[in-house]
Amino acid sequence: MKRIVLLLIFISLLSYAFPQIPVGKWRTHFSYAQTRQVIDTKNKLFGLSSGCLYYVEKADQSIHLINKDFGLSDSDICLIGYSELLDQLVIIYHNGNIDILTDSGIHNIPELKNKVLPFDKVVNHIYFHNTNTYLSTSFGIVVLNNKKFEIKESYILTENCSSSTILNDTLYVAQNSGILKGAINTNLSDPQSWQQDTSNPFKHLFIFKKNLYAVKPDGTLCIKKNQNWTALSKFPGLKKVRTSNNHIFIIEDTGLHLLNENINTIQYAIQPIYDASSFNGEDIWIAQDKKGLNLLQIDNKNNISYTEELIMPEGPSSNNAFLLKTIGDKIYCLGGGRWSDRYNRPAQISYFKNEKWINPDLDTLTCLNNPVKDFINIAAHPSNQDHYYVSSWGDGLYEFKNDKCVNLFNSELKNTSIETIFPGESHASSYNRIDGPAFDKYGNMYVTNTQVKHGIQVYKNDGKWQSLYYPELKDKETIGPILVSKEGINWVTIPRPLSQQGIFVFDTRNTINDVSDDKTRWFSVFYDQDGKIVSPSVYYCLTEDKEGVIWIGTDLGPLILNNTYRIFESDYHCYRPKIARNDGSGLADYLLNNIAVSSICIDGANRKWIGSMDNGIYLVNKSGDTVIGHYSIDNSILPSNTILSIAISPESGEVFIGTDKGIVSFRGTATEPRADYEQVHSFPNPVRPGYEGPVTITGLRSNSYVKITDINNNLIYEGDANGGQFVWNQTNIYGKLVSSGIYIAYISNKKTKDGTITKIMIVR
Repeated sequence: MKRIVLLLIFISLLSYAFPQIPVGKWRTHFSYAQTRQVIDTKNKLFGLSSGCLYYVEKADQSIHLINKDFGLSDSDICLIGYSELLDQLVIIYHNGNIDILTDSGIHNIPELKNKVLPFDKVVNHIYFHNTNTYLSTSFGIVVLNNKKFEIKESYILTENCSSSTILNDTLYVAQNSGILKGAINTNLSDPQSWQQDTSNPFKHLFIFKKNLYAVKPDGTLCIKKNQNWTALSKFPGLKKVRTSNNHIFIIEDTGLHLLNENINTIQYAIQPIYDASSFNGEDIWIAQDKKGLNLLQIDNKNNISYTEELIMPEGPSSNNAFLLKTIGDKIYCLGGGRWSDRYNRPAQISYFKNEKWINPDLDTLTCLNNPVKDFINIAAHPSNQDHYYVSSWGDGLYEFKNDKCVNLFNSELKNTSIETIFPGESHASSYNRIDGPAFDKYGNMYVTNTQVKHGIQVYKNDGKWQSLYYPELKDKETIGPILVSKEGINWVTIPRPLSQQGIFVFDTRNTINDVSDDKTRWFSVFYDQDGKIVSPSVYYCLTEDKEGVIWIGTDLGPLILNNTYRIFESDYHCYRPKIARNDGSGLADYLLNNIAVSSICIDGANRKWIGSMDNGIYLVNKSGDTVIGHYSIDNSILPSNTILSIAISPESGEVFIGTDKGIVSFRGTATEPRADYEQVHSFPNPVRPGYEGPVTITGLRSNSYVKITDINNNLIYEGDANGGQFVWNQTNIYGKLVSSGIYIAYISNKKTKDGTITKIMIVR
């Protein structure tokens, strides 16, 4: 008994809160700020927002994410539907993939996705009949057998089908050219089995109180009586139609119309509203975009009350992840965009801090009375991380303090040297195309300025602006971000077009006001270590690693620039790492040869996380001659293989990956090293029964070596730390899982010879 009490005391002393995910685990960071579909069931609410699915337990209103980590087969959902008879949720993806969620698990039906068809696979509508699901698609009807979890049959109807329904064993299908009908007990795969019910175009078909209804494109609600279609009411702003046992829900731009069986209308004005669903006929759950899921209730006197529940998962304000960037203890996400032109996306700043996403309110922010768009880069002032600058691909440069905009630098405001592409024109204020920004060690901020005379603008530490003229950057169509290296050399990417792409390097020699003494170098091509010419079509990105080496992402793979103090010498060349084939040929291939590298991020162990345009993300060692890992949609929860940006939390080593379908993260094995051993700890500690993951020791100095022994000082495991972190998989030197007990980690520094110890308890 005494031993048990002592054990519990020891466990309580070792325990502490560590909310982050374990090393080696994934999680999603999708946006749920555009909830457009809701389904109300007996025990759960399902919400669909920006292609991401979640559910709410009605009993306690707890929110749960449904994604690839949950067991889904794919990402980017376009439509969901619920069968009350079978208690099944049908999930349709944009690529034609289908999942069915049941109490027994998730069942995938990939045949439509995998089928090669000469037309799109868009699914417009889901209708349930007995144990089958009818999908209205861009080419016809696909019928699912919901018990066998397979496609039962398909009817090719050549024209887009907006919806379908069944009445009296007849399948009705709405198309632009009218309504088709066919008996379900005939061979509907045969075009001769179909008849034209009406040539009037309809887009919504549904059954209510055993009557067939349809809606015309102009919003006119019609009912079929005695083989004729009769117009009832008109709803010009109609977006969607839903039904419950007692009501038809007409969802308009201005609010919700409830129609009873006598087609009497109750209107409730509320905006925005995108969907409505009711399981019991009294509680009406509505989808309200940024407000999430909220509740309307109707009593027996048809009085409606509204409760703002604001139910939605936490996340960034959109799934656009053009830029991820680490600033201090925050991971910033900017959702704008640019290539040959701006993306015209609403201004977005989101950041992840203390396990929460925060979305500063930008709704009232304007650029000279125009909507603010396309935030693409960010930098914080060196003396204050809450004082930051955000560049826009059109509107200029915004200054923020504590998440509030305090200034806009735009050519039309006459408060900056930033230039517009169209001086003197009415639309000049929308063509201040700025990338960057980046600070040097003196507190001067550099930005790039596209398609103008002066490609570099500097906001100096004295509060004055200075234009820098370099002929190589004059009128360039797209000038990318600027990197100020540790040596004080400035690096600029010109990603496109093909006739202009390259890397521009300049050194002001600490005389910003005088460019006459600057050193400059323009690279449109490079020569590698073998003397071979490397001529990329696109320069996507560049970054500096912990040893001052510059890594460049191109459409031909990564290029490495060592010894950059020689960058201005005429014989300077790049380096392309080679990886041996290990096939006995003695040959080697360039690292990620001909893979378009879109982003590169350096972790605490100086390893490189390399994102690609269509091959997922790679982890390579610090020198680039070994690929440690490769993650894609096939072996991870990545929603897409198109990687736009990467950022790493220095404290936890969590790698945030921005794709064209949202953000996910992976907790890596490396963190930024500490200056001392004052904050060394291990987690989880204690290791409780059932836990099968690794034990992580963090808070280490650079060049740390770890030896783990039992209490009798027998060696159990040893190895080098990755940056500031060491990961132990709970095995001994023979690969066997260790038993319960107390283990001691001896930590030493290879260079300074100092160290520390920490204890780990394992309970099986």
